[in-house]
Amino acid sequence: MCSRYIFRTTIPELKTLLDDSQRHNIPIHEGDIHPKDLTLGLILQGGVKKTVLMRWGYQSTTPSGLIINARSETIQKKPIFSSDFKYRRCLLPMAGFYEWDFKKNLYLFSPKVADAYLCGIFHPVDDDFFHFVVLTRPAAGTPASVHNRMPVILPNSQTDQWLFDINAAHELLYGEPYLLEKNCLEKYEQLDFLS
Repeated sequence: MCSRYIFRTTIPELKTLLDDSQRHNIPIHEGDIHPKDLTLGLILQGGVKKTVLMRWGYQSTTPSGLIINARSETIQKKPIFSSDFKYRRCLLPMAGFYEWDFKKNLYLFSPKVADAYLCGIFHPVDDDFFHFVVLTRPAAGTPASVHNRMPVILPNSQTDQWLFDINAAHELLYGEPYLLEKNCLEKYEQLDFLS
């Protein structure tokens, strides 16, 4: 579930950090984001909303060695996630995410309005970057026809609630699912949304 998404932003602060990162040869780009990739996210730090470099995935002892998603239903019960949900929530700007059906057809789900965010949690790691996981929920709406899970997605209007208020964040996990458009892609190609 949600092992690839599209990072694209029109937010000036994110654009500036993206440009600065590219000038310093930090491998961040707009387009497809995969587990272990660096990307930009929004966090609350010292009571202030900040844009930071983040790497997708928590290290684990699982066979894959990486945890990339966390179920919203159990986030507060699992020790690996509960403290991060309480104190370290993040938002990841996105233009869409991919899912495969049981026949291995690839679908792109994209928000019907601009400035949508994947909800996540994060923690600091010794490599100078915050590491994050994407929160998921039972699929509803168009994604339910392809997969039984989908990411928790918020519009720009709810970002402060997610970052600043733990009670609001808990309720947002179970809110109405975000409206998404579904497109079947015959075969996977790197998509260029910048042209």
